[in-house]
Amino acid sequence: MATANRLTKAANELVDEILLYIETSRRSESSSSLLLIGPRGSGKSAIVKKVIERLECNPVVVHLRGLLQSNDDRQAYASLVHQLGVGGTQVLNATIPRLFEISAKAISEGAKNSQTYVVILEDFEIFALRPKQAFLYSLFNLAQGSDVGIVLIGTSIRIDAADLLEKRVRSRFSERVLVVPRPADVDEVESLVAQNNDGYRSTKANRQRIADQLKIDRVMGTILMRAAYDGQDLTAGSPYLVLGDVVEEVRQQHFVPPFRAT
Repeated sequence: MATANRLTKAANELVDEILLYIETSRRSESSSSLLLIGPRGSGKSAIVKKVIERLECNPVVVHLRGLLQSNDDRQAYASLVHQLGVGGTQVLNATIPRLFEISAKAISEGAKNSQTYVVILEDFEIFALRPKQAFLYSLFNLAQGSDVGIVLIGTSIRIDAADLLEKRVRSRFSERVLVVPRPADVDEVESLVAQNNDGYRSTKANRQRIADQLKIDRVMGTILMRAAYDGQDLTAGSPYLVLGDVVEEVRQQHFVPPFRAT
């Protein structure tokens, strides 16, 4: 049986930083918001989970995901109300204003008992790309104007996720953006794999595979980052790199990728 998920040393330090930020905000009776940035599989969700486990305030956790609540804002509001444990059958045919009213009332009631709420927004960029960003605006506005501590944690694969926010939403965002660190070396990766997979064995071949992958990830990561910053055609309407951007950056750096073009 595999052991409970562990984090790298750098990721644990990030957990400590987030906890300190949240606790400082709670002591000052203000809400907190932050964005956690990293590629898929980098450990963003594991870091958030560890933060929640270590919070001493026994928070109510609401977990929303852009890929699941992607059709319209009503889905997101309905999920918010449902996870707050209120609304009952009222949710079925309720309008967006009514759903917001129900959630705001529930959170206000929690304030009387000093309840803390943690709202996790995975795939944050999907929420940000919705027209008018109405859901994000109402959520950030509720957090800012509430008497109870609300922690908003967004996770995204896009390093420019905060730049997608409209002015009225960004003015309510703390501007705290944290990037998930990459594993430092082979020993750290191997230790993490061994802790989470009982069947792993440290062999010369396995260590070489890890070393090769780290080298590829770092070089390709640098290339993609440079291509993103050097790209002149990236806009909110067309935010992704195309193959030509990456190929040109590879050519400029004289990097031979570990694959063959067909």
